[in-house]
Amino acid sequence: ADPSPVLSCDHTSGQMFPYGTTVVTCTARDHAGNSSSDEFFVTVQDSTGPVIEGVTLATMRRTARSQHVTGVRLITNEDMDLAKARNLSNYSIVTPGANGQPPHTLALQSADYDAATRTITITAARPIRLNSCASVSESLALFRRFQTCEHSASYLVQAKSALTDIAGNHLDGNADGIAGDDYVGRLGIGTKLRYRDLGQDRVTL
Repeated sequence: ADPSPVLSCDHTSGQMFPYGTTVVTCTARDHAGNSSSDEFFVTVQDSTGPVIEGVTLATMRRTARSQHVTGVRLITNEDMDLAKARNLSNYSIVTPGANGQPPHTLALQSADYDAATRTITITAARPIRLNSCASVSESLALFRRFQTCEHSASYLVQAKSALTDIAGNHLDGNADGIAGDDYVGRLGIGTKLRYRDLGQDRVTL
């Protein structure tokens, strides 16, 4: 017996393994040229929640008299569960209401997911006018401080933590490394947007 055979493995020490199970094979060879091989399994599980990395306006439609957008797009950093990404109950689009009117929840037509770009597209049943103010959220209190919108479209975008990646991890909305939070962000396009934030400070964009 050789007390100090040469050991080699098809994966090196410190190598990063992908999610899932990887077979590692190691071989011991003695000075006489005899060898013996064995294998073991390394399993890496995804335990981090997906994060929304960006939000953009969906397709814009222009006519001679007005401009509209069809909805919003959410860009995620992981492959999402298709059924949950397409579930309309995970999103809402709310307009703050003009001239003192209460906020209004718009009807949604669809939510779709493009796995190639990891993009969720939320489409309203009716196009949203560019010179209106719209918000995507489930909490109306977030935009009651909203003041005026001049030739702009404004969105508070919220995706619920019920969204999961394909491993079943819930959305990490505030990107703190802990899954289970809603995502909330503001998206606007136009010339001027005025509102009061949650600290009652006036903000002009």
